[in-house]
Amino acid sequence: MQLYGGKALKRAIHVARARTDMTSDMELARRAHVSYDTLMNWYGDKTVPRPHEVKKVGDVLGVSYSDLIAAWEGKDPEPAALVDKIDELVVEIRELVRALDRRERSRSA
Repeated sequence: MQLYGGKALKRAIHVARARTDMTSDMELARRAHVSYDTLMNWYGDKTVPRPHEVKKVGDVLGVSYSDLIAAWEGKDPEPAALVDKIDELVVEIRELVRALDRRERSRSA
């Protein structure tokens, strides 16, 4: 049975939290500046996690936003190598666009 929603997110958060020096969700909530009730509502599927709050939790735990959302959605997180490669390609594309813009401006001048 594939977990999704609050139960899957809770498991992902607890695994990540176990790798830190945090011993409770209360401490996680305090460090992430997210309400403890918010975490409990996520775990119990009472509310849908807000992206900015998930990011805060992920930042404190050293887990990416996309990995936590993947857990919520019941999906496997994207492999880190793929994410890194995509980030590299985005940088290269931006550099190419800038070079094309410079070349176009020099032709126009």
